[in-house]
Amino acid sequence: MERQMSATQVRVNFGEVLRYVTEERQPVIVERAGKPQAAVIGIEDYQEYQAYQKSKQDEYQFALETALRQAEHAREQTRIEMVGRVLPDIAETIQQMREERDAQLDQALGMRR
Repeated sequence: MERQMSATQVRVNFGEVLRYVTEERQPVIVERAGKPQAAVIGIEDYQEYQAYQKSKQDEYQFALETALRQAEHAREQTRIEMVGRVLPDIAETIQQMREERDAQLDQALGMRR
């Protein structure tokens, strides 16, 4: 069970705090003015935390690299499929989609009346 101690108590009893966090493998929460400020943990717990953080960072990096490879593959596939074709003007495409949406809304609203 974690302990809560004031910063002064930790300073006065630092040897006991070190023994507790090492042997009991429980943190000591250090408070100042009754508010938690820090945690003292044993080196084994710290190393486990570091390994966990590294694994999370590695997972994130792997996911990022995978997404980038997928995007590059999609880009290459699109380039291959679009050989000799010109993409339509984006402004015209957006305008056409808006007009279609407005017509659908008008139709839906007309049915309700």
